[in-house]
Amino acid sequence: MSKRVVTAQDVAQLNHSGYPAGTALYVPDGPDPWGGCFPGPRTTGVPSAAALTRYTGPCHLEQDDAVLDGQLIDQCYTLSIAARNVTIKNSKFLGANLDVRSGSLTITDSEADFGADRDGQGLTGSNITARRLNFYGGHRQVWCSDCVVEDSYFHDQNISQDPEAHAAAMRTESGTTYRHNSVLCNAPATAEGGGCSANQTGYPDFGPIHHNRVDANLFLAPTDAGYCAYGGWNPGKPYNDDPANATFIEFTNNVVQRGTTPNDIKDFQFPKTSRHRYTCGFWGPTTSYRPERPGSVFSGNRWDDGLLWEQDTESPYYPFHE
Repeated sequence: MSKRVVTAQDVAQLNHSGYPAGTALYVPDGPDPWGGCFPGPRTTGVPSAAALTRYTGPCHLEQDDAVLDGQLIDQCYTLSIAARNVTIKNSKFLGANLDVRSGSLTITDSEADFGADRDGQGLTGSNITARRLNFYGGHRQVWCSDCVVEDSYFHDQNISQDPEAHAAAMRTESGTTYRHNSVLCNAPATAEGGGCSANQTGYPDFGPIHHNRVDANLFLAPTDAGYCAYGGWNPGKPYNDDPANATFIEFTNNVVQRGTTPNDIKDFQFPKTSRHRYTCGFWGPTTSYRPERPGSVFSGNRWDDGLLWEQDTESPYYPFHE
């Protein structure tokens, strides 16, 4: 378990985020700032010792307290949960989405390949607790409310069937805690205008966005996304002016990769060798956070070399929350 160290070759090829050679960077499956390890392919998903058995049960699950352990779920377009206290663990999904609309689910140590599903929203719904997941494919990996998602790895969206789609790894509604995940939206930009909006989004399309906590995550730098994280304040959206919108939003203690793609901000006149040209997203690291809104907290966040944003006062994006 180690950080990635910038090499002299990285610097020569401008593949270094503006950091000098020898800089140690936070990466998946490497150490985090708190004495643990960020999730990655080695620390998430189905344990190597688990044996999988093809799932032959119903695709609409209505049995309270049901337990699915060691299952390969590849025959359901969507596994919908309409029962209380369902547990899924040590299991793998192939092309099957998870929908929790009228029940509750705890899912741990599982993997999902959502494929190129045109409508693939990944793990969707409410009353969800999720830990140590390795999810990829689809438009996004998780979109929930009243949920806790932690210690998971989300990456590699697939929008090939819907090239106008705007992808993300995680989307918030309300009552969401996303804690200590490694998050990447890397669906390639398309000629039709599709691609990644951000690693983590939150738009007041269906209701106000409020009471969300995004804490201690590793935001990996995409190559084409506009930003790495959205807070919820989006003028023009149906519920943006609701008094509850963009309230009690906490964005704390996150680590944000600068990445190796220079941003599009030409007004700042920084050369491509400057770290200020590398901001995770193409237009900046974060957007739509409003610190003046009730309950808002925006603190403790840092770049992937460890520099706290509160200390990066020379950055043209300082203080980073809008």
